[in-house]
Amino acid sequence: MSLSLTNGALNEVFETLSRHYRIMAPVRIVGGGRFSDTDNIQYGEVSTAEEIVWEEKSHFSPKEVIAPITQTLFQFHEGQLITSSVDRRKILLFMRPCDIHGLRQLDNMFLKNGDNEDFYYKRLREKVKVAMFECKTGWDSCFCVSMNTHETSDYDIACRFSESGADIHFQCNELREAFAEHGTESNFKPEFIKENQFTLKLPESTGLSAQEIRDRTIGHPLFDEYDRRCVECGRCTTSCGTCSCYSVNDVHYTENANFGERQRIWSSCIIPGFSDMAGGHSYRQRSGERLRYRLLHKMVDHKERFGDHMCVGCGRCDDRCPQYISFSNMVSKVTTALEETQHAE
Repeated sequence: MSLSLTNGALNEVFETLSRHYRIMAPVRIVGGGRFSDTDNIQYGEVSTAEEIVWEEKSHFSPKEVIAPITQTLFQFHEGQLITSSVDRRKILLFMRPCDIHGLRQLDNMFLKNGDNEDFYYKRLREKVKVAMFECKTGWDSCFCVSMNTHETSDYDIACRFSESGADIHFQCNELREAFAEHGTESNFKPEFIKENQFTLKLPESTGLSAQEIRDRTIGHPLFDEYDRRCVECGRCTTSCGTCSCYSVNDVHYTENANFGERQRIWSSCIIPGFSDMAGGHSYRQRSGERLRYRLLHKMVDHKERFGDHMCVGCGRCDDRCPQYISFSNMVSKVTTALEETQHAE
């Protein structure tokens, strides 16, 4: 079933839904961009359709809704531990097809990566209803088609927005009932992008095994240039929809050191010291080594374990890097280098 709704009708639905849902979508932060007088597009709670930025790619992913940048795990009050609480409402989360695939990769890391599910991730993830943006064209940094993340049927509603309203296709009866009285029937079904502006040749196309790719990539001089270029800021990981690393800190309140809270905060394998170990030993001391590690994790290691690439081809890391380091270009260089090693045999 599909419906066509005006912005006014959408706003009426949003007002009703907000009693039971947090409606999370890309919003514009005026003047909050990476350069002066530029805006930032990131996820926030909306109450009207006009607040949703649907015609531009968000600078940050929907990951921060279910894996917040800073998350209190529990509070400690002398001898007592109190688990942190979350908003009881469900979450209607607007996202693009590539980000829906990214959500599955986060599920792998937090829910299927070992014998224990992550309680703090799971309690938010279970609240999510997915509202998919139709994405037919993409942007110049996107390579979702190469990663096979340009299409999905894993959504509750799919939306095609316009300046005056939206067409919505329903796969969730609960949401269909909420919208039903406010729209008129339509024949809308979401379409998907068929071709990006460039095609990415992946390392696996060489026919080498995951271990062979690692063996031939580690120590390769192609990463030396990134020792000079990368400034180790971590923007590539904070904008990524599938990075899941964090640090854990105990915060003691100033008034009484026996009271405080334990937090986990996003961290990054790009930042110096992330891989430091007890005794002062440090893995991957150079930035080029850390970028190599990130590339192998996204393109090789995760797929070997879970069956899918961790990278979904959204291109946000390329968009956000202040040194204009392109992850997709780095992947192409690795593939070319691997082919050269094969020809030399």
